[in-house]
Amino acid sequence: MRPTKSETYKKLLYGAGVFGGTLLGINILFNGEKRFGGIPEFEHRYLKETFTYTGMGIGMIGVAAKTLHNVGWSYRIMAANPWVVLGVGLVGSLGTMFGTLYTDPDNYIQKHAFWTAFNLTQAVTLAPLFFYNPAILARAGLYTVGIMGSISYVAATAKEVS
Repeated sequence: MRPTKSETYKKLLYGAGVFGGTLLGINILFNGEKRFGGIPEFEHRYLKETFTYTGMGIGMIGVAAKTLHNVGWSYRIMAANPWVVLGVGLVGSLGTMFGTLYTDPDNYIQKHAFWTAFNLTQAVTLAPLFFYNPAILARAGLYTVGIMGSISYVAATAKEVS
């Protein structure tokens, strides 16, 4: 039996509430500067920037992989030759990763272009996994966010050792 529109809206509203509440709680917990003897400000900024890029990359990979799968790209590429996906994915990932790594940090546009291309090559490689089990990709994303959140919590609450 198909759910009614009001049930669907209730589920969407409930999910948005849980997401918003979690986001607010994390923001209050991690962005509060109430601890004594915390890490220096430059380390705090560096960690915040690092985890922001990691989170944005995970989101970009997930959205791009789902979009590629929904438009039928996964079927077409896997029907042609599955080894092409692996080979192009590996070469593309390594090339864009090294491009990101060795680009001059002051060259903002090129650095972000390589970073975006790296995330998209990850999405191209992961998109065919939606045939297997879409929930496994969602779990992998949630586990990654959980691990990165744990690491950021430890870093954010670290004391300066003298």
